[in-house]
Amino acid sequence: DQVVFVDAYRGDLPGGLRWQTCEPCVDFQFSTHALPPRAILSLCRDLYARTPPAILLMIQGETWNLETGLTAAAETRLEHALSDFEARLLADERRSEALPR
Repeated sequence: DQVVFVDAYRGDLPGGLRWQTCEPCVDFQFSTHALPPRAILSLCRDLYARTPPAILLMIQGETWNLETGLTAAAETRLEHALSDFEARLLADERRSEALPR
């Protein structure tokens, strides 16, 4: 089992996205607006005495105003991220099928 967090990223990313290992943070501040993935893993550790393996998929954002829908660039990046996610998922399935049982 593995957890995948997906979040918009403020800044430039090569290809519009980046995968990164996600570990629990030591300290975090709770807010009613946002709870970072590392804080969620920290809560898992504190509440359940374990944390699942986790990765973070960051997708480059473009505009940060409250609007309905995505910009054309954001749609393109999201499609690219979904394709990349699917390819990684299929590769993981192939690896596990190749393992001796």
